[in-house]
Amino acid sequence: MYVDSGSRDMVPFLEVLDGMVKRGVEVRLIHAKDPGPNWRDDFDRYPTLWTAMRFACRRRRSGWPNERSE
Repeated sequence: MYVDSGSRDMVPFLEVLDGMVKRGVEVRLIHAKDPGPNWRDDFDRYPTLWTAMRFACRRRRSGWPNERSE
């Protein structure tokens, strides 16, 4: 997913989140299902997010970072 950054045309949404985390913003992602393979591949390009982001999903856990089994 790409979003309008204001300074450039369109940038990956994960790039925006990566910049926010680097500025000290805590990011939590709430999702309805496990992310697909394309999103996971993109996520791997932003190592800052690997430990900084928290994920919340009410469905089955898949071993994503910071997820605890309930």
